[in-house]
Amino acid sequence: GPLVDDESLIEVLGVTKITSEEVKHKLVTAAETEVKINSAREEFRPVATRGSILYFLIVEMSYVNAMYQTSIRQFLALFDDSMEKSDKSPITSKRISNIIDYLTYEVWKYQVRGLYEEHKFLYTLLLTLKICLQSNRIKPNEFMTFIKGGAALDLKAVAPKPKNNWISDMTWLNLVELSKIPQFSEILSQVSRNEKAWSSGTTAMLQKRETFLTVIRTHLISSREPF
Repeated sequence: GPLVDDESLIEVLGVTKITSEEVKHKLVTAAETEVKINSAREEFRPVATRGSILYFLIVEMSYVNAMYQTSIRQFLALFDDSMEKSDKSPITSKRISNIIDYLTYEVWKYQVRGLYEEHKFLYTLLLTLKICLQSNRIKPNEFMTFIKGGAALDLKAVAPKPKNNWISDMTWLNLVELSKIPQFSEILSQVSRNEKAWSSGTTAMLQKRETFLTVIRTHLISSREPF
């Protein structure tokens, strides 16, 4: 008979239409949920970024000493703890800040426990520099100048250093490299014009540096919760 008289077919078509509408509704809901998830994921990306900085610095410390080994599982446990134990906040930006602060301190504390005393300050310094690099508070060329100085320069190929022997060859090469940064472009001429002041100032600075390093070492050794 005519298809319009086939009640079972009409029933199946009705069910198919309802199912189609339900699927469309679920697809719309899924798309909206995906947008929300992506938005939340982007908001929390700074946490992942800080985590990557912390983990890869730990990995790089194995180049300093092969004994410094930390598995990704150990690190992820610290990461998960930070998500769970850091202070909660209904304000997303504050929540993210709390996680980052908690994670950074816990990873730092965990890592320095396994380092030799002579490497604790190195790790802390590198961590600080990498965080500043990521946040653009330090530029890459400034970082490289700090790390390498003038080690790659030839003393015979740069501006001559002052005639008096108060400044070492390596220090002068470091100043030459430093002068390539715009803020310090005049430092060579300033040193040459004011040798007496720079000479006495350098001596005093070296004495303060030794005092500072002594204080840091003492603090790292004696403090249960450093920094």
